[in-house]
Amino acid sequence: MKRPLILASASPRRKELLELAGLDFKIMPSHALEPQPDDSESPEEYAQAMARIKAVEVSGRHPDAVLLGADSVVVA
Repeated sequence: MKRPLILASASPRRKELLELAGLDFKIMPSHALEPQPDDSESPEEYAQAMARIKAVEVSGRHPDAVLLGADSVVVA
């Protein structure tokens, strides 16, 4: 049985990238709360943590799917 791929993001750019790759997927944005970055976290660590939080939240609603969580951080 093929497990569905779910993008745990509403990002139009991520959707476009998956479509360009020819992947069959569903979009299920996460409802997880996004905490403020911890002063000890680098931007990379924060983005990775947020991607994981989003994927875990959606996986609770779709335990048989393959989840893709992602997050972007803008640093000035």
